[in-house]
Amino acid sequence: MSINICICGGGGLGHVIAGVAAHKGFNVSVLTRHPEQWNPSLLIENCRGNTFSGSLACVTANPAEVIPHSDIVLLCLPGFAIEEELLHIQPFLQEKTCIGSVVSCTGFFFTAYRILGKTASLFGFQRAPFIARVQTYGQKALLLGYKKELQIATVNISKSDILLRTLQEMLDTPVRMLHHFLEASLTNSNPLLHPCLLYTSPSPRDYAASR
Repeated sequence: MSINICICGGGGLGHVIAGVAAHKGFNVSVLTRHPEQWNPSLLIENCRGNTFSGSLACVTANPAEVIPHSDIVLLCLPGFAIEEELLHIQPFLQEKTCIGSVVSCTGFFFTAYRILGKTASLFGFQRAPFIARVQTYGQKALLLGYKKELQIATVNISKSDILLRTLQEMLDTPVRMLHHFLEASLTNSNPLLHPCLLYTSPSPRDYAASR
């Protein structure tokens, strides 16, 4: 049975993860504010000199079209956009759906717990899976770096081993389970390693306009 993945967000990670997962055979949809700018398939060029494409099942701005059918919803968003997106998709989430974030240190677990409730099935990466950049919006992206291993934390996911294997296959990278969600939530590696980004990144308003 095909696994339905919904990628929320149209930044570099959203492009690359959607393209990689679609290329690996997953049924991938993208929830973005600018669906009209996306091609039906994404071209991904990686740091190993390979170029591959992945066909997308749906690209839309309407969560009702993709969220109810999704087995996994992955937020590829900066921290300030997570609350708004969770409120946007919350009415359409099903009990079986696993909701995750590509980075957890910006408060994903705490925000999701507050908005979605105590029984929501949550997972979050300790660090972003890839180094990714958009080359042509909605058409082509660059996968500039793989991680040797990824770490995730889960809450309320009984079959976390199945999720872990799915993510490993989807991202083509080994994935290890952390012992507690705080291990992912309190690892602020990106702000510590790249403090200049806090001053040079686009403002929330600029980001929202381009998403």
